[in-house]
Amino acid sequence: MRRAGSSWTVESWLTHWVENIAAPFVRENTIAGYRVAVKSTSSPAWASTAWNGCNPSTWSGCTCG
Repeated sequence: MRRAGSSWTVESWLTHWVENIAAPFVRENTIAGYRVAVKSTSSPAWASTAWNGCNPSTWSGCTCG
């Protein structure tokens, strides 16, 4: 979990989404798959990249950094 006042990174946002937003609404096998997907695709190049607050409605114009 991120500290108050700190910025989200791509990795911290994805982890937060999996654990706190998706988990209450999906089955355990689904959440396990999400966890694997986040962990297996995580790379130092984007894991520490600042998250700019993209969401599906604005995805096409999103950039990180």
